[in-house]
Amino acid sequence: MLPDNPNLTIEDCIASCSSQGFTLAGAEFGVQCFCGNTLVNGATVGQAADCNMNCIGNPNETCGGPNRLSVYTSTGNVVVFPVPTPQNTSLPNGWAYQGCLQDTNARVFPNQLDWVTNNTVVDCINQCQTFGFPAAGLEFGSQCFCGDVSDAQNNSPGLAPEIDCSIPCSGDPAHLCGGPDLLSYYAFNGSLDVWHTPSNTGRYEFLIGGLVVPLVATVGINGKVNFLEKLGTGFPNSTGAYELDLSLVNDFEHAWRELHVHSDVFCSASLILPDKGARQLNVGGWSLDSTYGVRLVCSRWNSWC
Repeated sequence: MLPDNPNLTIEDCIASCSSQGFTLAGAEFGVQCFCGNTLVNGATVGQAADCNMNCIGNPNETCGGPNRLSVYTSTGNVVVFPVPTPQNTSLPNGWAYQGCLQDTNARVFPNQLDWVTNNTVVDCINQCQTFGFPAAGLEFGSQCFCGDVSDAQNNSPGLAPEIDCSIPCSGDPAHLCGGPDLLSYYAFNGSLDVWHTPSNTGRYEFLIGGLVVPLVATVGINGKVNFLEKLGTGFPNSTGAYELDLSLVNDFEHAWRELHVHSDVFCSASLILPDKGARQLNVGGWSLDSTYGVRLVCSRWNSWC
């Protein structure tokens, strides 16, 4: 609704609405101009004679009447939404409408999203569910709140009469999204704590005595494991890196092969490159020149290194 215009004409009302990107303009009570893209609240066509008030700015034009709109469209098609209701169907699986919940100044639910033009019940619930929350509340048409069911139980004075939640959703005028300090409250009724134990849970097994206290251990696609440890500040006489061949764990003398690093890998990070050589890229370090270290550790000496 635009401010009352003591010089209102149909042309002025249409121009004002069009300049703001709206496709509908409605003049009412001689001085009022309304803009929008749809008609809401179950609008119906009235008797033409009921629009009987002249535009104040042009007595030769009709600008609606008491609770009557002279409506103009730029598209030729007018979408009419019914009187909005709480959405009880077509909800995400496991969710159900709980009622019109009273909010407080401190907020019942702690997490808020503002969707000025596109708030819907389903989108709000989906977003809360994505964040892992089992409760969602929609307020003032454009606000979406997420939290826990216990928040509704502990932080709200309780349910209000259904009629008090009366504001349509900004993105779905057919459904209600709360009211002033009132939440259209939805909760997940399914089971949250569902654990799926894999058939193969794995196990720990002692394979072979070790040569290092590794800081980084990486398994390559070639069935070998690289172990990197501190250099210079670790155990004496260590080369700082060893490779374990898992196919030789029963042969200690041949299972281990010395690798070498030339700066301290303490506080470094590693990743395995996606190639057949199972090369390891190690970056960073503890202090001095090692902080600039970029190391390429190979599981075997070949052209890939």
